[in-house]
Amino acid sequence: MFVTRATRDDAIGALARDLHAHGPHVETVAGLEPTSGELAHVLAGHHGGHATRKMAQRLHELRRVEHVGDAPGTLRLATDADVALLTA
Repeated sequence: MFVTRATRDDAIGALARDLHAHGPHVETVAGLEPTSGELAHVLAGHHGGHATRKMAQRLHELRRVEHVGDAPGTLRLATDADVALLTA
């Protein structure tokens, strides 16, 4: 489940209670902290478990793309001759 941010104090608890009562079972929570971490801990508590952070990432916003030209060469299907290169 991906969450952004809770804008009300009771939002995390309400969402966790609804998910616990009606499903689906959520095994992974991703999104912005602190909301995602708080939701993970509350959901885990409903199931008698605990939440553990396995990965932390940051979100970035792309505001501009600069064209730097085309890469040389052409696309082609890989052949048996390319196996060593592709599996190195």
